[in-house]
Amino acid sequence: MPDLTFTQVDLRVGDEFWVVRWKLSGTSVTGGTVDVDIADMVTVEGGAVKEKHTYVDGVAMAAALTGPSENA
Repeated sequence: MPDLTFTQVDLRVGDEFWVVRWKLSGTSVTGGTVDVDIADMVTVEGGAVKEKHTYVDGVAMAAALTGPSENA
């Protein structure tokens, strides 16, 4: 996606964590508009990142990365 952008949708911060919701946007291989929801969940221990987990809307991502069917 040559015009790939990430936009921060929401940020929640606590003493031992933060959660960020993102919107990935761009143009798919088929020329359509792509909007994919992503969330990062981060835990902090002793002032350092302990764990980071990223959750992606896999269906939307697969649709964005899949070209037109050869049988279409």
